[in-house]
Amino acid sequence: MQFTKPATSIDDQIALLKSRGLVIADEQRAKHYLRFVGYYRLAGYALPFQVNYNADGSHRFLDGVSFEDILDLHVFDRKLRLAVMDAVERIEVAFRAQFSQTMSELYVPHWFMDAAHFVPSYRHDKFIERIKGRKGSSLAITHV
Repeated sequence: MQFTKPATSIDDQIALLKSRGLVIADEQRAKHYLRFVGYYRLAGYALPFQVNYNADGSHRFLDGVSFEDILDLHVFDRKLRLAVMDAVERIEVAFRAQFSQTMSELYVPHWFMDAAHFVPSYRHDKFIERIKGRKGSSLAITHV
């Protein structure tokens, strides 16, 4: 596939957004976000603010929509993503801690060294090689 569409400068991106009806009160702020977040990433957050986007592809904005409205949606999405990832990480750590504690109490503290505790298709030998290779890590096992 050959791409023939030229790059668009930040100033031209601002002009394009304004021509589509977007209110940009602080151009310096808009330039900052276009430079460090990117036009196409922000464009996804702009879709709910556009008139009949899917119908005619004009990319026109609803009356009164501002660049700040798009940024607010972007920031909300970012905060939501971080909150979800924080929760997932906490669940993962809690699960692993509980799993390891239970297995240690049922068998021995180094239960993971015994391939019998894994499904037959699991490459336990590769797992042990990875553990042995983590020098300086709390997972490094030297007495296998």
